[in-house]
Parts: sequence; structure tokens; C-alpha cells
Amino acid sequence: MVSTILIAFMLQSTLAQVDNTRAAFSKCLWTEVSKSLDADVTPADFTKDLPKTCEASRAAFRNALIAADRANGDSAATAAENA
Repeated sequence: MVSTILIAFMLQSTLAQVDNTRAAFSKCLWTEVSKSLDADVTPADFTKDLPKTCEASRAAFRNALIAADRANGDSAATAAENA
């Protein structure tokens, strides 16, 4: 019983981290989209620069997704692929 409660607590914490990092990444992306629209950036230029956009928040979100999958019992390879 104690182990079930501990697992539930860890999973809840991991899912909260996914939600928090998703929100931060989304906010960053919307900020960049707004800036690009205001600056009349072409879609091609926006797409070209997208990989460099929000790198830290993207990495944090990806890591949180991997941690959540690993907490659910997925292998490291599967978790990385799913992220």
C-alpha cells in the first residue's frame, strides 16, 4: 500500500512537471509568433529560425515527457522516441 501511494505521488509530480514545462514552452512559442507577426517575418524565415526558438523551454518539456514515460515503465529508448 505504501509503495502504491509513493508511485502515485511520483507520477503526479512528474505529470505536474510535464504540465508546467508544456505551459512554458507554449508561452515562449506564442511570444515568438507574436513578435514575428509584428515584424512581418515571412513564413519561410519563421520556419527556418524555428529550430533555434525556445531551445531551453523545448528541452525542458522534452525532458519532462521522457521522465513521465520512464515513470510509467517505458524504456529510455521508447521514452525518447515518444518525446
